Amino acid sequence: MSTLETAIAVEDVSVGEQDRGSRFAAIEQTIGRLGEYLNPILVKEARQALKSKQFSITFALLLTLVWVWSLLAGVWIDPANFADAPRQSLVIFMGYFVLLAFPLILVVPYSAFRSLAGEIEDGTYELLSITTLSPRQIIGGKMGSALLQMMLYLSAVSPCLAFTYLLPGVDIVTIGLILLYVTVASALLSILSLLLATIASQRHWQILLQVFLIVGLCFALWCVCGFGAVMIQGRAFESAAREFGFWFGVGWILANAASLFLILFMCAKAMITFDSENRSTGIRMALLLPPLITFGGLTFANLHFDYEPESIIAAIIPIAIYWGVAGSMITAESPRLSARMRRQLPQSLLGRACSAWFNPGPASGCMFVVLNFLAVPLVVTALGYLNLSNQSNPFAATFELGKQIELAWVLWMYLVIFLGVNRLLITRLHHVAAVNVFLGFLTTLLLFLAGIAAPVLVQFFVTGAGSMAYTQLHVSNLPYTCVELFVDSRNEAALLQVKWMLAAAAAAVLLLNARGIWLSLLYDRAATPTRVVADDASHSGGREPREPEKLNPWDEQDDRA
Repeated sequence: MSTLETAIAVEDVSVGEQDRGSRFAAIEQTIGRLGEYLNPILVKEARQALKSKQFSITFALLLTLVWVWSLLAGVWIDPANFADAPRQSLVIFMGYFVLLAFPLILVVPYSAFRSLAGEIEDGTYELLSITTLSPRQIIGGKMGSALLQMMLYLSAVSPCLAFTYLLPGVDIVTIGLILLYVTVASALLSILSLLLATIASQRHWQILLQVFLIVGLCFALWCVCGFGAVMIQGRAFESAAREFGFWFGVGWILANAASLFLILFMCAKAMITFDSENRSTGIRMALLLPPLITFGGLTFANLHFDYEPESIIAAIIPIAIYWGVAGSMITAESPRLSARMRRQLPQSLLGRACSAWFNPGPASGCMFVVLNFLAVPLVVTALGYLNLSNQSNPFAATFELGKQIELAWVLWMYLVIFLGVNRLLITRLHHVAAVNVFLGFLTTLLLFLAGIAAPVLVQFFVTGAGSMAYTQLHVSNLPYTCVELFVDSRNEAALLQVKWMLAAAAAAVLLLNARGIWLSLLYDRAATPTRVVADDASHSGGREPREPEKLNPWDEQDDRA
């Protein structure tokens, strides 16, 4: 080759390298521009987490253990022993699953807890709170970092789990469902850990919460591993996957998990939101999802599948506990609305009446829970009579149907009584001490326990230990009354009188709370101060802020001061 040809070849190579370098530079610039649209907290947390010693050690240890377990599995498998091959495959699968569950269930949630608790301990959270980042972005960035770590752990172990499909005894549906469930469990535990990190600001309380969190995560790891072992040993998912009911159940579980994740996310966001902001509306809207999903699935199941009376009972009691716990915390909210909250209220009375149950306040929150749980006895009654009309022998189901309807209405009356009395007590406590949602839950729990213990103690000292029959004295004893509804009660007259007493007590409690409920509807929409308008104009580049749009048919245009 001549000197000229050599120079041309070298020049072509250099030009090609420059073209590739320019393409890589363009790709890098594009990725950099896209990164600017990401959550800043996510970028910061991802850099810190991926460069930390904890992640490096955990990820390297995981890869090492997976490699060692793969070598042991290859040595242990006996190709000649066909009879024992399925058991060997299950053992290999469980080994990979335990190695994956450890970082997902224990390491990732604990890292999420420490990421937010460390901000509070080091005093850097105050700097975050005064920036333009919203509480949603802060919690979302922390949660996004946890999801990114989950993806890395899954990418390391999932190929090994998928490899076990080539072995006898493991089906692809089981592998996919187990990976899905462990991922959902890790996400729920991570957002729960973030919520726990926002609860306590003092160091000693954070240490106590940290100990409880570690113990709880270890227990969750044991439960997840046990659940995975049960699923893999069942080996019935491949055949069940051909049925519609199986996927309906999977979708129902995932929908409930998604609603629970949203509730925990909104609670964590509310815990780091300023007191002057509206922290209640988002939580209350999220609280509507689990009952709707539960009863929506129950209604569909009763219409599409065979009717089972136990399914309604199994749904009533968890929903009652759910609204009882939520209501006990809601009734402990502050009764005062800040000026910023009042500026967001509708102007018309009808608009405020329709949205009042979502506004902050114990009275509106109490009615929000009572009205939502009222749907339970109504839906149970409608479902019961609908199934009764479809029964070939309707008279055989009348007895069980009546008990289900009575249980729903009795639980609703108890909920009205306990939450209404708790709201009245909390209102008095607001005048003498600081009240938070945890105190509201504690007072409701004490009322519930007192309702059980008081009649038992009175009956014990009056009639002695030999006679603990159900009487009108047990009107406050919720568990005993519910048991009497589903057994052959020896005192039907006393049970009937207790029902009437509960109805009268629920009506009386609603009347006692009527004044507070009415006052919660009378809040007027506050006009926006001139200084706030000027501040908004300065942030918008000197332009006058545009007039607010009409958000609903009952609202009116906001006349700015």
